[in-house]
Amino acid sequence: MSNNVALIKLDVQQCAKLASLNLNGCEKLAQLIACNTAFTKLYINGLGSLSSLKLDDCDALKILECKRNALTSLSIARCPELWKIDITDNQLTEGAITSILSQLPTRDNNGQIILISALDTEQNAITDQHIITAYDKGWTPYIYIYSNYGDYTDIIPKPGGSTESNGDLNGDGNINAGDISELYAAILRGDNDTYYDLNSDGNVNAGDISTLYSIILAQ
Repeated sequence: MSNNVALIKLDVQQCAKLASLNLNGCEKLAQLIACNTAFTKLYINGLGSLSSLKLDDCDALKILECKRNALTSLSIARCPELWKIDITDNQLTEGAITSILSQLPTRDNNGQIILISALDTEQNAITDQHIITAYDKGWTPYIYIYSNYGDYTDIIPKPGGSTESNGDLNGDGNINAGDISELYAAILRGDNDTYYDLNSDGNVNAGDISTLYSIILAQ
């Protein structure tokens, strides 16, 4: 299946015993339907044309990584064992993210969903309500922050702590996802101005994003 540069749509939903899939080099693949398959882990990354992924009723699926694609639609209904998912660096709208979160199985605070990265190519539309919804279903939402040195510096844990700042970093009178974006930008450019140091530890980094989330969730 790999290196099939002409492949546009792949439907393997009738392959109930299919447990692995190699799509490396399938540059034109735009739609993948793999419902009712036997995957326990599935890694589908870096397919720049892949816009639609359907994985409903994959009873054994535990880990899904589908980052750096062009996803606008992801269906993962009735995947009861799923506990970790990475959907970063796609083109998922606010509505698409809401749909994904609604399909997640409820976990006992041990689910992990990586929603967004700080890469320039990131187009996922994450809102404050998405973060709250994830926590309500027992999933910890994470954010990958890409440092000036080319490494991921941290993933953001569940918010905690407090701060004296009101968190309105972009000055629009609200504390929301726009301020999170403002803080990402400051981290990426290495801006250590105390204006962005929300937890007053002398650094502008992942800890300040955690503090900002704490402020947003406390509203």
